Amino acid sequence: RKDNRARNHGIMVHALFEEIEWLDDGGPDDGTLRRIAQRFADAEFNLDAEIDQFRAMLANQAILTTLSRAGYEEPSELGFDADVCEELIAASLRFQVWRERPFAVRIEDFVLKGAIDRLIVLYDGDRPLAADVVDFKTDTIDTSNPAELKSKVDNYRPQLEAYRVAASRLTGLDPTRVSARLLFVGAGIVCTISAR
Repeated sequence: RKDNRARNHGIMVHALFEEIEWLDDGGPDDGTLRRIAQRFADAEFNLDAEIDQFRAMLANQAILTTLSRAGYEEPSELGFDADVCEELIAASLRFQVWRERPFAVRIEDFVLKGAIDRLIVLYDGDRPLAADVVDFKTDTIDTSNPAELKSKVDNYRPQLEAYRVAASRLTGLDPTRVSARLLFVGAGIVCTISAR
């Protein structure tokens, strides 16, 4: 039952984050949040507390930056190589935001299927220059324990590497031009998964 509640909570938080294109344009209103959250409610569910908790997440600086256009002003913080950063800084960037972007891509004899929580493609005119994969995680993390965070990141690394490959195929970009980041929304921590 506890596992079910945690899973339900995670799905609900993803559904709430899916409503956000850019926080610069303002977040979803309470009516929208309430309508979404209600779909996941059970007898022990406190709707107002869930919405307050989500609003607190959006106020966190790391989350605010990740979900804002301003978060793309310094591309080196996204983990891109110096040459990609130079191109991005020189370009008149245009963004395309995909939320819960489904994919099915063939890798050798294997078909990889899934959905990327948030995929931002950075264009100069009509030419894609880079992309950023953001994966929301609702894990509870003890922020005073760096080993726990490292363990979580290592655990999710293969998933993010797979998303990087999928995003590369979807956009036609080389995988080195695809940033992959974990956003631990409860702790307000962003971790970049470096391309290997």
